Amino acid sequence: CEQGVSPSLTTYGAIVRVCERSSWWQSALELLGDMPRSLLAPNVVVFSSAVAACSRANEWRWALELHENMKEGGVKPDVIAGSALLSAYEHGRLWQSAVRLVADMRLGRVGLDSAFYFKALDVCF
Repeated sequence: CEQGVSPSLTTYGAIVRVCERSSWWQSALELLGDMPRSLLAPNVVVFSSAVAACSRANEWRWALELHENMKEGGVKPDVIAGSALLSAYEHGRLWQSAVRLVADMRLGRVGLDSAFYFKALDVCF
């Protein structure tokens, strides 16, 4: 950034969230790519927003790629990230992936709510 001001993880999270709400999935991906230059690693909040931006724009393949990046980076999805992933699975008609995600999240002791389970059921039917 200009004048020696470096963005924080919170800054990136807020901007990627704007991208999510506006379905600017390409901008969200660019921001994720910029984070290492700022010596920052995306956290679950940043990944969740980027996944949701891709899913909203029906770019579910990119959302799946981000899920792989999350796993590689050791970032475990929370219920919000999981819900965004379920939306991507729904767009891609990937019910098997939805079932696997639910099982993985339960094994990871993520607190899943009824809305998450209903969303998972929607993907399967």
